[in-house]
Amino acid sequence: AAGPSAVPDLDPTKANNPVTGGQLSFNSFLPRVNVQFKITPNAQVYATYSKGNNPGGINTATQIGQAGTGTSEAQRIIQEEQLKNYEVGFKTLWLDNRLKLNGAFYQMKWDNLQNAATYFTTAGVFFGITENRGAAKIDGFGLDAEFAPTENWTFRGQLSYNHGTYEKFCSIQLANLLYGPVVTTSPTGTPLVGAALLGADPRCLAAGSNGQFNTRAQLVSGNELETAPKKTASIGFAYHTSIMNDWTLTPRGNLQYSDGQWESEMNLAKSPSWYMLELGLGLDKGNTSFEIYCRNCNDEDAPLRTTRLTDPYGSNATVALGGLGYNQTIGNNPRRPRQFGARFAWKF
Repeated sequence: AAGPSAVPDLDPTKANNPVTGGQLSFNSFLPRVNVQFKITPNAQVYATYSKGNNPGGINTATQIGQAGTGTSEAQRIIQEEQLKNYEVGFKTLWLDNRLKLNGAFYQMKWDNLQNAATYFTTAGVFFGITENRGAAKIDGFGLDAEFAPTENWTFRGQLSYNHGTYEKFCSIQLANLLYGPVVTTSPTGTPLVGAALLGADPRCLAAGSNGQFNTRAQLVSGNELETAPKKTASIGFAYHTSIMNDWTLTPRGNLQYSDGQWESEMNLAKSPSWYMLELGLGLDKGNTSFEIYCRNCNDEDAPLRTTRLTDPYGSNATVALGGLGYNQTIGNNPRRPRQFGARFAWKF
């Protein structure tokens, strides 16, 4: 993928300023190559390579580049996030096509990760931008199966394992949490730059070495990816039977499992693992269908997601050095409790 080769002229008096007018374009080549080999009529293997991207953009915060914020005009541009995917797998049919078993092993690599970051002006005003910082990788595998022992019964199962880690990743948020906002002068008035900045990890100072513009951050390479549970699984069934007047009765059920997820790249808190049961009983005839159902029948209360939240006006030890506090807290997105319901559909 290719993006802008240089930061455009941001003079507000000129028409090409992306904040007040003009445009910014990105060009990407996103190939996908797939090779398949059929071993038998009911078994094949394959290999896939593909590239993807998340388009770039523009940070419009007016404080970017101001002295004392720890930012530069180079952070005005959000570069494209890029993904490379490598996958090998198999697809098979067994037992007179009554059993389908598929599997895949894969690796995904991200570069120019787009992440949210918060900065402060010397007046204590905070502002948020999106930055390209570091890289990440996921190694994993997945299995899925479907078994129909009779014309009436169908069973399904799925299992996946993902090991996702940050690579060459510098966290501004961790530096802010441990040391507060950037303090550019000592208590005696001596200017602080580079490694002298409170909380600056020397491994994050070289521009570009960790995909990092800011000179003050903490290295978190090796930490696990947020919102990426290691193990997920599900098992389900459906039974189809004809009853009076050509109506089809279908009881069904599905049980899901998931490991917990980290709140952020800092890996400070992790949500608990969870199970969730769903049941349903449906009636179908022609274009008409009706179902009563139960979602989260076991009333699982583990949060949907655990996230890091910022309290920009909190206090910590950096107040003594002239900086505003910068506290973090952990928030949970609640899961819907047990639900019962009914739905009716008519196709026309």
